Amino acid sequence: MLKATVTPLKLLATTLGGSLLFGCTPLTQLPKGTAYSDVQAQYGQPQAECQLEQETLAVWSQQPMGYYAWRGRFDANQQLVDMQQVLTDSSFGSLEQEQWDKEAVWCHFGPPGEQRPAPYLGTMLDTWTYRYKQNNVWPMMMNIFFNDQGQVQAIQRSMDPRENDGKFFFGW
Repeated sequence: MLKATVTPLKLLATTLGGSLLFGCTPLTQLPKGTAYSDVQAQYGQPQAECQLEQETLAVWSQQPMGYYAWRGRFDANQQLVDMQQVLTDSSFGSLEQEQWDKEAVWCHFGPPGEQRPAPYLGTMLDTWTYRYKQNNVWPMMMNIFFNDQGQVQAIQRSMDPRENDGKFFFGW
């Protein structure tokens, strides 16, 4: 079951707070077994939280303007199993290999930076967009298109227009 609450004030606070993450121990270096409450005390409330049968997924994200999101998996005792940066080509690649719905995308990647209808092969589809750094360098956007049943229909990578200086490819 999806359990997520995002208010404008919470989104602003966590987006601004995301810049503070760089001064702390990186989320990906937290030791296994760290209590969920300790992670929240150090990094604040996650932007997305999903209760599964035997575990909790929590996402701390820099969206809508940043390029990173960290997803922690916590066991039934609320102890950290693993933490990973999920806005990567390899993570997005799993969207092409498996059947995903909106809830699974939310639980895995957190809230999108943008959510709007967009054209895909002549049809308007609900589209979620995530900013990310391709190969940890290139500012990109991942567009995830959902069909009317809420299933992932397609994905599309594009350059982040905020970083486009009008030249062919990032200044070249």
